[in-house]
Amino acid sequence: MHLYEINTQINDAISEIMASVDPETGEVSQEAVDRLTELQIQRDEKLDNIGAYMKNIASDIEALKTEEKALASRRKVKENELENLKKYVSLQLQGEKFESPRVRFSFRRSEAVKIPDITMLPKKYLIKETTFKADTSAIKEALKAGGKVKGAFLDERNNLQIK
Repeated sequence: MHLYEINTQINDAISEIMASVDPETGEVSQEAVDRLTELQIQRDEKLDNIGAYMKNIASDIEALKTEEKALASRRKVKENELENLKKYVSLQLQGEKFESPRVRFSFRRSEAVKIPDITMLPKKYLIKETTFKADTSAIKEALKAGGKVKGAFLDERNNLQIK
């Protein structure tokens, strides 16, 4: 049974209890009270299970992040190793071709612009790049102090904590 179904049944059980009140004695149906108690136990168990599952997912996410970092580090080592071997072979071959049944080395010409000092370039060869980033800390401080910041507002949230 889903949590929302349990919550609906709890509301129904509460309505049933209210409807079963004896006007003379004020007593309620023990059966309705037992049903409500059982539904509350089911709800608590369901929430406990969902919470445990969420903790497992959070743990998996952390493990994946750690693995991503480890893989990125290993990839970087391999990329550096490849670059160093390319430089080594290039230095040894000095532009000559090499071919065997398993591998072939050759060279192709390419061109790249080198700019040792960008300040020496004429303005027509410069591209102006400007980026802006909102200072959310300062905006939050201003809004909390009662100020108004056009284009921003304080969004209050309830963030679920799982421990």
